[in-house]
Amino acid sequence: MTDISVISVRRTRDFYPVKTDKKLRSFLRKLGRRIRELRKAQEISQDQLAYESGLQRVTIGAIERGEQNPTTETLLNISSALNVEVRDLFDFDGLK
Repeated sequence: MTDISVISVRRTRDFYPVKTDKKLRSFLRKLGRRIRELRKAQEISQDQLAYESGLQRVTIGAIERGEQNPTTETLLNISSALNVEVRDLFDFDGLK
């Protein structure tokens, strides 16, 4: 039996629920924690990161909480705003 929950995926201005399994939820939480870790290490607010990446602040918050599954384009924008390589977003070693 698979543990199913619902997260939001942003399309245009609406949020559509997406069913996710336990592994994906865990991955999204790690990704979000890593993005938050990189942002805080540079002393950047969510507002600043949102502005620099061309995203909404609520979107950054949802990604950092692991509630939203970001697109490749979104990850590219975030990594560019943080001045890191995309692969650095997936460096989960040593996450708190």
